Amino acid sequence: MKYRIIPPCNELKGVISHFWEATWDAKSRAPNMVYYIIANTLTNITFAFDSDNKHSELLFSAIEGHTHLPQQLPVAGFYHLTGVSVHSYALPLLFKTPSSDLSNEFLSLGTFLGHEGSIINEKTALANSIDQRIEILSKYFIALLKDRGKEDRLMTNAIKEIRKYNGYIDMAADPFFTILFFFIKVPLQNAEQICITKRIIENEERTDHEKLEKTKRHAYISKFNSGVLPFYCTKCIFPKQRHCHPRRQSFG
Repeated sequence: MKYRIIPPCNELKGVISHFWEATWDAKSRAPNMVYYIIANTLTNITFAFDSDNKHSELLFSAIEGHTHLPQQLPVAGFYHLTGVSVHSYALPLLFKTPSSDLSNEFLSLGTFLGHEGSIINEKTALANSIDQRIEILSKYFIALLKDRGKEDRLMTNAIKEIRKYNGYIDMAADPFFTILFFFIKVPLQNAEQICITKRIIENEERTDHEKLEKTKRHAYISKFNSGVLPFYCTKCIFPKQRHCHPRRQSFG
């Protein structure tokens, strides 16, 4: 068997782990009648062909979710597979489907994507090479990203960070996760009330500060009138600083 991994373009590195192809020699063995699934944290979209020739026939296409369970599934005999491995955390962004819905599942692409799946199957079947198939799939995923571009990617970015460091993250100390968990716990419909509460708190803090400054001014004025502080600043009304002129200020 020949196996090859092809990295995605820069635009897809955040959602696609890699493209891949596997080919078996038709002269030395019978076609594969069983499709093997192994434990995997990625979600695979696979296209099976009767050969790796230019005009090979597409036998089936499927999407398999992340799983910890090995499986063996009977399929039409194939000699060549082309696939794309998608980060499971990207499924809600790409397909608006929770990754948990696909966990341990093996579905035909047409069942999962409906009409879009049929179009992708047709284009992939007509492609003459692995490069053309990757180009077709890349354009499809890029179009999905542009369509979802305005959606919130906070959770997706959080999972990417966790995967990046293999889970070794101090979430309590990281301000990114503090903000994330705050918005997870607080329903979005309460966002307006949050803003109002924030403004109230800010106003109260500003009022408290103004009260404190006013109290300080009155205290200094009292000391000045009693003769304790003979010199005052005409600008800041506080005890004489370097920028102040030594002149007596009347507050009568």
